[in-house]
Amino acid sequence: KWDSYRAIAETGAQPRLYSRNGLSFLEAYPGIAAALKQQPKGLVLDGEVVAMDAEGRPSFPALQQLAQDPSVPLVYQVFDLLRMDRTDTTGLQLLERKELLRAQLVESGAIRYCDHVESKGRAFFSLAVEEDLEGIIAKRADSTYAVGLRSRSWLKIKNHRTEEAVIGGYTAPRGSRAHFGALLLGMYENGRLRYVGHTGTGFDAAALNALKKAMRPLERRTSPFADAVEPNEPAVWVRPALVCQVKFTEWTRDGRMRHPVFLGLRTDKAPTTVQRELTMKTSNATRGRKKTTARPRKKSTAPKKTAKKAARKKPDNGDEVERRIGGHAVRLTNRSKVWWPEEGITKGNVQDYYERMHKVLLPHLKGRPQSLYRTPDGVGNPGFFHKDAGGAAPPWVRSVKVPSESHGGPVDYILCNDLATLLYLVNLGCIELNPWTSRVGQLDKPDHLVMDLDPGPGNRFDEVVEAALAVKVITDQLKLAAFCKTSGASGLHVYLPTGARHTYKELAPLAEGIMMAVHELLPRNTTMERSLKKRGRGEIYLDHLQNRQGQTLASVYSVRPKPGATVSTPLDWKEVKPGLDRTAFTIHTVPKRVERLGDLFKPMRQHRGFSVERALRGLEALLG
Repeated sequence: KWDSYRAIAETGAQPRLYSRNGLSFLEAYPGIAAALKQQPKGLVLDGEVVAMDAEGRPSFPALQQLAQDPSVPLVYQVFDLLRMDRTDTTGLQLLERKELLRAQLVESGAIRYCDHVESKGRAFFSLAVEEDLEGIIAKRADSTYAVGLRSRSWLKIKNHRTEEAVIGGYTAPRGSRAHFGALLLGMYENGRLRYVGHTGTGFDAAALNALKKAMRPLERRTSPFADAVEPNEPAVWVRPALVCQVKFTEWTRDGRMRHPVFLGLRTDKAPTTVQRELTMKTSNATRGRKKTTARPRKKSTAPKKTAKKAARKKPDNGDEVERRIGGHAVRLTNRSKVWWPEEGITKGNVQDYYERMHKVLLPHLKGRPQSLYRTPDGVGNPGFFHKDAGGAAPPWVRSVKVPSESHGGPVDYILCNDLATLLYLVNLGCIELNPWTSRVGQLDKPDHLVMDLDPGPGNRFDEVVEAALAVKVITDQLKLAAFCKTSGASGLHVYLPTGARHTYKELAPLAEGIMMAVHELLPRNTTMERSLKKRGRGEIYLDHLQNRQGQTLASVYSVRPKPGATVSTPLDWKEVKPGLDRTAFTIHTVPKRVERLGDLFKPMRQHRGFSVERALRGLEALLG
């Protein structure tokens, strides 16, 4: 068990190295990045970035000190192969994948093949204890790779008592201590953050300062813990967004860590994945000997089951279900995983929303390449774009290959044409859906132009409404149909149906001209400046550059990974007026709204479009 950061790597001339939550490690570990360029092209690797201490042992604190001491020895230990030359290998058995990995991987000082021991697990664990290592990982030799899931086919068997914990608050400092006294720690249990203790040791001056800076923006008025916490000093609560690693002596009977010591922050772990792990007990008397004992388990009064029956048993709590849709088996997993900690909204809630809304949603998605934006760990955690996703999908998921110079070859985009595919995407962590504005067969001809009204930090939403109404004034003068929807975040989108009659290049001057006309109407609080640094705080960005092939915005009826689980919702122009509450449109309210009003964007989808030449002539007359 490496005491380190888990990392996925993609090899080639432009390699990638990133954590499971999408955080890039390339700049942090340039030596590994350079070594990845020397690997065969087209490999996707799974492994861990490991730092070594002075005695040559893996050391998480040493990894944390890398910024202060770049001379710390670093190596990427690779233990799995997910892709090879555009061939998905995740369906192969583990030993088959490792054989391919051993044959493909070019080992160096920075990249090494992580070998394994077969069958002799007890002896191997005893050796880990003797060498004072973290522990070992046990894996089923015949297991396939579970993408994005916590698989039951592998198990951590620990020697040291170390755990990840979520920071839910801190106490006031005492004596000469600066910044804070102790961190208040928790772990998730059934989707709720449970208090597991506090730590006031393990910090140097730099760590105290860095932690206080990281926690200050997260401060909140109420405790994030599901149970009562009685700290020994006044507490400041924070949003549970930071994960740290601690070591401790033992678990107490009431589920608290005894004497936890802070080791460092973990940027590679999502808070909601932090749960109590299995630890093997080893006493001082047994260290160095070939004997270990497992932690005693509470006796069960339930009837005994054979191992085969237990393995076949399906979860009965609804956390994992298999749906048969259109002849396809769709596996929905981790349904109880909390994606919105503040609101208690789960992955299953989002799956249920999309299933309820699929009849009005799918006509707006069908035939359109999807740029997948995946946030598998919910809001408050970084997401990542995943465009080239078709090859890894089940065979019944349709996709389209689109040439891409920047990608170095065609990109395989998924097409969300049916309910089975929609639920598959949500299960991957696609809270929001990002389709192209054009469809297969006419990818260079969009079905609509999009006027994206993006407010700055100092804008009120009423000012965004004013900008949308200004777009309506201009389009009315040009005799163009216009349809408005909330972005699901802080802005508004105005769609102009084109009937797929013109190319992006032909339509670009019209999109820019309309926004220029809007800016002339509202010069004080709108801007055409794309750069955030050059914009004023109270300026709404009039974005016309979304109207290019491959650019995407959140679809109509798409949930957004934003507070409240807001939804990008069509509006009647009578609703677009001062006082409009953008936060009123959520996964709870939108389905009932659609039942009452129908699909307000259906006429937009069915519109025949306009003549761009006539619209440009009208715009020229309007701008003088």
